Amino acid sequence: MNEQIIIKSERDIRAIAISIAIILIGLVCIIAVFCDGGIEALLDYMTGGGIEIVVSWGGISLIVIGTILLFRFKNCEIVVTDKRIYGKATFGTRVDLPLDSISAVGMSN
Repeated sequence: MNEQIIIKSERDIRAIAISIAIILIGLVCIIAVFCDGGIEALLDYMTGGGIEIVVSWGGISLIVIGTILLFRFKNCEIVVTDKRIYGKATFGTRVDLPLDSISAVGMSN
């Protein structure tokens, strides 16, 4: 008898869109400081002080956070069949569990 898919996860498009938006906001912050006076001004701002240092490091932080979130949301998937549960975890690790090996199921927020 063939394996029948009961539930299959779908990628959360909203989470991916939010991740991309965070990256774009970070890029806008960096470009705003960069366009004000070139790469030398950007380096001066990042080591100097004032609002420019906040915008520079804040932009870099947003790019890093957005990239991590995008990577995390993009790679997860899960499929429940009548014989097993399989899919991909956050960092691409394959998961394959026969239903016989599952002894308990819980929920958390």
